[in-house]
Amino acid sequence: MTLARMSQIKLLLEDAGWSIMLNNKDLYKVFDDQIIWPIRSADGKNLTIVFQLVEDFGNRTESLADLFFFKIDRHEEEFVFRKIKSDQWQEALNQFNKKIASIVANLD
Repeated sequence: MTLARMSQIKLLLEDAGWSIMLNNKDLYKVFDDQIIWPIRSADGKNLTIVFQLVEDFGNRTESLADLFFFKIDRHEEEFVFRKIKSDQWQEALNQFNKKIASIVANLD
């Protein structure tokens, strides 16, 4: 299910005019308990999406099942992974979409 939620985020970004600056094989590559997506808008603005993995006992992890939240680098708000069909997950996606739009508007 983690891949399905990450695919939803990817589609949301692409629908909003963003490109992920990675090839497909690196989209899910874990390094230091994180997956990093550098993204670029059609007008050349750059942001970074950070997916954070958290293992139950605080150990290092590379398992996508341990994906806990994602956020826009250098911004406080975290968007927690929930069950894919839950209202909470849909709300997280909506809030993320609004947040990224507001950040872009302020990058000018």
